[in-house]
Amino acid sequence: MEKHRFNKYLQHYVRNEKKQGRVFSYDYISSMGSIYESHSEMERLNAVHEGVEDFYKNVKDGYGFQWQMDEQRTVSGRIKFTVFEQMIGDWKRIVYFDDEDLQINPDLEFFKPLDVPAAEHRVGFIMRPNEIDPYLYYQDAGETDLHLLDLDFKGYTEMALEAKVFRYWQVVLLHYDGRKLGGPETDNFKKFMPQIFPDFSWDKFIEKYESVRLSKK
Repeated sequence: MEKHRFNKYLQHYVRNEKKQGRVFSYDYISSMGSIYESHSEMERLNAVHEGVEDFYKNVKDGYGFQWQMDEQRTVSGRIKFTVFEQMIGDWKRIVYFDDEDLQINPDLEFFKPLDVPAAEHRVGFIMRPNEIDPYLYYQDAGETDLHLLDLDFKGYTEMALEAKVFRYWQVVLLHYDGRKLGGPETDNFKKFMPQIFPDFSWDKFIEKYESVRLSKK
């Protein structure tokens, strides 16, 4: 039996709302090097974030999908997984700029972006040589802070589906968790999600989050 593929459900929901006229357009984001080959670092990562290797091997190495509500991209959503070889590569000048940044936050050296849903922010793993953190982290471009998302890979994909990859859904969860960032993004999320996806419920969204977050397991 085929394993759950969040991307298929995501694409189905967005296609349906396009037919209803609530989504203007959607498309798949192409990536180079999309044939996954087994890698010891992936095995190490998958031991902590179960399911990531299966997705990269059997769906795509570098999956990407995006949609927009109108021609002006007033509201949009996007998920863009990095190609694995790129993910585990050197992110200097992107994730951090110099040794001064590493003095502020040494974990930046080991931060490996999984998802780049917009040019100005990314979500990734912390892959230290001797251990891999069980959580995913959110980073704003140019910032040294890595904000802990209370999710592993499986939880992240489940919440991405719940949010229909609505732009900034990650900071909506951070705001819900009491962080200072994400206030306007949360208001936007609550306003437009029910307009585009009529079955959306904020209460059910939070209920789902509470059921998959690592701190509750």
